[in-house]
Amino acid sequence: MVENNFQQSSEKLHSELLIKVSAPGKVILHGEHSVVFGKLAIAASLGLRTKLSLSELKSDIELNMLTIQLKDLNLIQSYDVKIIQQDLLAKCRSIIKNNPNYSLENPQLINHEEILQITEDFVTRYSKPLNPYQNIALVSLFYLFAGTLGSVDIKLRPININLETDLTINAGTGSSASYLVTLSAAFIQYIRFKANFGKNQIKNGQTKHRNSEVTNSIKFDTDDLQLISKWAYNAEKIIHGPASGIDNTICTFGSMVEFRKGSQPRVIELPTKFRMLLINSMVTRNTKSMIAVAQETKKEFPTVFDSILDAMNAVAESALETIIRLSQLKTVVEHENCDSEMVSLFKRLEKLTDMNQNLLAAIGVSHPKLDRICSILKENGLHGKLTGAGGGGFAIALVNHYHPDDKIKALMEKLETEGFSVQLTDLGGPGVLIDEFKVNS
Repeated sequence: MVENNFQQSSEKLHSELLIKVSAPGKVILHGEHSVVFGKLAIAASLGLRTKLSLSELKSDIELNMLTIQLKDLNLIQSYDVKIIQQDLLAKCRSIIKNNPNYSLENPQLINHEEILQITEDFVTRYSKPLNPYQNIALVSLFYLFAGTLGSVDIKLRPININLETDLTINAGTGSSASYLVTLSAAFIQYIRFKANFGKNQIKNGQTKHRNSEVTNSIKFDTDDLQLISKWAYNAEKIIHGPASGIDNTICTFGSMVEFRKGSQPRVIELPTKFRMLLINSMVTRNTKSMIAVAQETKKEFPTVFDSILDAMNAVAESALETIIRLSQLKTVVEHENCDSEMVSLFKRLEKLTDMNQNLLAAIGVSHPKLDRICSILKENGLHGKLTGAGGGGFAIALVNHYHPDDKIKALMEKLETEGFSVQLTDLGGPGVLIDEFKVNS
């Protein structure tokens, strides 16, 4: 397939429709590894976001292309719109029409493996050579594209999709879920506008145009968010295999999520955001190997391991209660005992953070670099722990409200001098958002 220069083609073409959406990354606050055994896990959204721009274009027949730019994967690909219609959407629609139980709002009922196979064949046939990260990114993108747009009758026009992220890829901060949520959100918003039908018509499979305004065109409501999360979950299985659902949930809804295996993730609204240091150990993590380490520890010391799991669960439950209380208290600034109680709650949370890190180290999933980060943090008045699978990747530390900004800056510089990368970001902010929606007449 001929590759076009994305920027040059954008200059030649006039945008009729512009949709910009963004979604946050995530961190696991408590419950790494123990969640696999049915214990409580807590995750929260990050202030670091993935941003997507979708532009529908006017063009002559020679530039009737879908162009995709994934900046952080160093990827630009262009595909002929007619070929997409014939060799992707038409094939998917023939399968979808034979499934009477499926609709756009029920992605869990789609013929997942068949649609995935068509998508994989399309990407292999019409793409230039790809590395594994680029390939899985395009397969998951076209799976969502085919699944959503294949569910409705919309004439496809030239489109540019431009995506970049603040997140480190493959580092345990939800980069894949954030990517998939932005794609799902953009495609659903695109369908909503192009078909110009409301939710009842979506459910009934109708695509007849109406003369009314597009429903909720600049904001996602709860039903929209649930649909976005479902589609992202479907695509998450392509990247990671069977998924818990926690990543797509937190990247869609934001704030904080509690989760137990076998149960649906529960979103917990936080009235206020927190600040957090996100520290990259610069050690490549391997999730499968860390899970194997934990399993080996369980096999060798089953009784001890089970006790550690119970302790991790108790820590997570206590931390959840403390975070909720802290968030509520931060909004009641007039309370006469507010400040002293906040200090007390932060200190409690810091002790729980230390406990969790020590428990994770006990089952063998820490790393000398992560231990060093935690030591530096403690020397400077903060408390940290690994997040995610461990064995490398990131460490996190909540920044208490009474810690001076100049000391935070000095701490960040200290961490960087020892070879770590560090960011100060928000925790518990909004989920997926429509940042811009513009139609040119």
